[in-house]
Amino acid sequence: LERVAYHEIGHAIAAELIRPGSVAVVTVTPRGRALGYMRQAPTDDQYLYTLEELRGQIASLLAGAAAEEIVFGSRSTGSAADFQQAAELAERIVFAGMSRLGIVHKDRLAPNVLHDEVQHILHEEHQRVLEWLQAHRALLDALARRLVEEERVDGDELRARLREAADEAAGRPPTTRTV
Repeated sequence: LERVAYHEIGHAIAAELIRPGSVAVVTVTPRGRALGYMRQAPTDDQYLYTLEELRGQIASLLAGAAAEEIVFGSRSTGSAADFQQAAELAERIVFAGMSRLGIVHKDRLAPNVLHDEVQHILHEEHQRVLEWLQAHRALLDALARRLVEEERVDGDELRARLREAADEAAGRPPTTRTV
């Protein structure tokens, strides 16, 4: 339960840093095959994505495993589907001509070149999310504990706690906590 809580809070912190206001709820209540989940507020249908948006989605997907690494020193199999989605998004970046390779022809790109570029993108986003979560370690711990105790943290509480952490880091007096 504790590992699932850290995993899901990792996703939520990254998602909220990438797209403020996006997290609706985080829970460790099992649903289907998922042991927990982070639900984001629905967005308008989008057909075009920028490089920054795709990288943000990758970072959010990798954040669960990154949180596990920071806290437990290892990952679990709970990240397999996240990694699959992240790799597919990285391939999308490559085939859209937004990677270091520039514009490429999908059928003429050597598999090892594609693999290396996808790995490079995933590594960069993994490093970025590790830095974010390490910088927010106290919040990661506090929210994971809360999630274990209450089984649910809503997006408003997450945002309030992120604001408090930002105020503290900037040396501003804390705002009144409403949640």
